[in-house]
Amino acid sequence: MVEYNILVNKLYTSFGISGTAFSWICSYLKRRSQCVSAGQSSSRYSGMPQGSVLGSLLFSVYTSPISFIASDLGISLQQYADDTQLYILVSADDLTVHRNSLESCLQSLHLWLCHNGLGLNSGKSESILFSTSSRIRNFPSVSDVNIAGTLVPISDKIITLGVTLDRHLALSHRISNVYRAAYLHTRSSPHQTFTYGRHGYHSGYLNGSLTLRLPRKLSFHGHTNTKTAVST
Repeated sequence: MVEYNILVNKLYTSFGISGTAFSWICSYLKRRSQCVSAGQSSSRYSGMPQGSVLGSLLFSVYTSPISFIASDLGISLQQYADDTQLYILVSADDLTVHRNSLESCLQSLHLWLCHNGLGLNSGKSESILFSTSSRIRNFPSVSDVNIAGTLVPISDKIITLGVTLDRHLALSHRISNVYRAAYLHTRSSPHQTFTYGRHGYHSGYLNGSLTLRLPRKLSFHGHTNTKTAVST
């Protein structure tokens, strides 16, 4: 739930929105409530309407301090609506230091979210270590990342914004998914053809190729409902 007073104060003080535009947004949000019912139970909350055109934009405004928290701790960040990814480069020599920095950042984000009426869902959080297969053999073993008091195991692959990424960035899972979807689509459209090669795809209206260069250093990616990542 987004707190109305926090949101409008941030719009005014941090983003400089005032005058007619500020009054319009306030009237759009003020005294607006929503209700979710299931059987005999119901919940009512106020603030930003779910699924609205302005919803994602206003939510990004509301959570904008997250980027400052991450940058102050030397963590790179990428956000899309309520999905946040944190990244950090690490090497075998400084793994412990950077891992502690990442976990400190996650703890700070957890406290900020709780203070502002939100929550970090560790149950939907993921972490991954990106690296080439040759470098990972000489890298210290990493089994998990502490996300808001919950140990989240290092995954072999994650899904981010619909794209499956594996720990070696080979994209084999992504290729299989695209191939499967295209095959099913062509089965339902007999006038289209589909061929699959090592470096590209072609169908009636899809023709593309993908080239990927792996990083020389390891990459730790931790993903939370706000998502988190680390690189070495």
